Amino acid sequence: MADEIPIACCLSDEELRRREATLLAQFKSALVTTEELRDGHPFQIPSDRKAIEVAAELPFDVWRC
Repeated sequence: MADEIPIACCLSDEELRRREATLLAQFKSALVTTEELRDGHPFQIPSDRKAIEVAAELPFDVWRC
């Protein structure tokens, strides 16, 4: 059953930190604007495919591991 989703994260702590740092750096470099609000941080990214993929991938990776 190689296609099953693992129950636990398969990345080591170091690999997970490196992956999160890479994705976070990509996300931050794509930001056009952001502001701090009392209840969150709205942000604007370009409407190109790469920026949207990075913005979608970051929370998915946090959820997955």
